[in-house]
Amino acid sequence: MKATIQSIGVIHTPYTSTGEIPRQGVLEPVTEGRVVLKDEYKEGLEGLNTFSHAVLIFYFHQAREERLKGTPPWADKERGVFAIRGPHRPNRLGLSVVKIHKITPDGFVFSGVDMLDGTPLIDIKPYVNMLDPLKEGGEGFQGRH
Repeated sequence: MKATIQSIGVIHTPYTSTGEIPRQGVLEPVTEGRVVLKDEYKEGLEGLNTFSHAVLIFYFHQAREERLKGTPPWADKERGVFAIRGPHRPNRLGLSVVKIHKITPDGFVFSGVDMLDGTPLIDIKPYVNMLDPLKEGGEGFQGRH
């Protein structure tokens, strides 16, 4: 089965090379980025201002290869791609929870940046506290095999 996905906009950040990006946005909570939507998707922002955070789904546009295994920086051994959060994935999709600072006519300003400037945005979902946090989610990098 083939799936076709189009970008709904672009993410602008201060990071122009992969070496500058923090491993996760929570590691640099004050760095700001900006979502800019294509004109035909701006109407979809209605109501997002009632949420403090959003989930951004984006495309790792500079990932040039697919790797089915990798070693996260905080792990002691190699893991399968579906047990890590790296960019070299089969569909090159990334996901980040970001803090919304200000809704703009064409998108919003956020913090929790962990993507390159010019990253294609695939989707936005509101972060819903009663649905999203899982206290029992655990840390697979430490002891669970």
